[in-house]
Amino acid sequence: MRQLQSGARFLTRGSQAVFVRGRSGIGKSALAREFLENSEIRFVHVSLKKYSTGDALIRMILQSLLRDLGLRSAPRCLSLAAVFDYVFDVARTSEFILCVDEADELGAADKTFWREFSGYWNRKSEKIRILLVFCVRKIDEGDVKSLKNSKIISLKPFSLVNIRKILFSSGAEATAEQCLLLHCLTGGVPRYVMTFVRRGAWEVKTACELFRSEDCYFRLEGERLLRDIFFASFASYAEILRKMSAGVQKRTDLQREFSGNVGGYLSKLEHEFHLVHRLDGVFGEKTVRKSRWAINDGFLIAWFSLIEGNEPFEKFLERRFAALAGQYLAETGAFESVGPWWDRSGRHELPLVALSRGKATVFLPSMWGEMPRAADFDRALRSFSETMDIPEHRICQKALSSENLFSFGFGNT
Repeated sequence: MRQLQSGARFLTRGSQAVFVRGRSGIGKSALAREFLENSEIRFVHVSLKKYSTGDALIRMILQSLLRDLGLRSAPRCLSLAAVFDYVFDVARTSEFILCVDEADELGAADKTFWREFSGYWNRKSEKIRILLVFCVRKIDEGDVKSLKNSKIISLKPFSLVNIRKILFSSGAEATAEQCLLLHCLTGGVPRYVMTFVRRGAWEVKTACELFRSEDCYFRLEGERLLRDIFFASFASYAEILRKMSAGVQKRTDLQREFSGNVGGYLSKLEHEFHLVHRLDGVFGEKTVRKSRWAINDGFLIAWFSLIEGNEPFEKFLERRFAALAGQYLAETGAFESVGPWWDRSGRHELPLVALSRGKATVFLPSMWGEMPRAADFDRALRSFSETMDIPEHRICQKALSSENLFSFGFGNT
């Protein structure tokens, strides 16, 4: 909100284009509405409809301009970029904010739009007074860098700390188990979190029933998201994500269970769709062949596992605990590095390790089940000590559960 308000103040000196970026449900539209409602500057707010033709989008934008700015007429525009050229002409004599929601549709309807828009903007932006706010699911950072006076605001999911504050404000106990539960099912996406909060569904039983309910949108949400992202390639990408959500992380294992060449798909999932990342592990070797992979979107992991895969609820929560606890411990700032560890061979691994001031803490995660302690845990510990050159007397072991997670507070180890 502060960055958008700063953009509005910038109008006294020139124009600015701001891209509010984030996945569906993250709060782009809510942020834009609140900003506009509290603005003292005239604004035009247009929400584009998905899968519209270029002509339909042109009509939507021009009608909004006529309505909100009180213009008598608008010229006939033959392209979407020409509409914005007209907008810039209006902004020569009248300062205002133009907010375009679902702005991904501009590039979807006209593949040349952003290139043509860039030309108009770079020629005219310093001579006009307008704040452009584009709400987008994704945008090429290279395209934005080519625009004068532009920036990206990336909206992130709620953290465990955010969810804890929300539950407290809703009158819940806000135990670590409840916070972990909501984060596990929603991935921290605001729209999903608030659905659980409004229904009062933050206990295991009620949350499970809501998530799998035939009457709630969660059951269809995962497939809708994937089809919006991948279109005709939905099945191939979904197959890879399905395996990852089930715990298959090594590239070699993914290739073994995938019918095509998994490398190209992983590259697009990482760099183009930003849905996965390389999980190199704490102090691990950062090599392509040794890397493991993880899905960025926590909701999709839950959807694949619990709705499409019908995994038992408690087993899923138990399996996800180490990763979620690691996210929280990283947020606290109490450790220099937090994450899983495995050796070069991949035979020995530890689910959660943290480093701080030359000391290592090996956490033993436990949630909704017995403490997982592999038969070769001692050998893994010795291998960790030797590989990382950390003496055993500087490695401590701590049990980590839903009950004691928040005792590892900010600045506390």
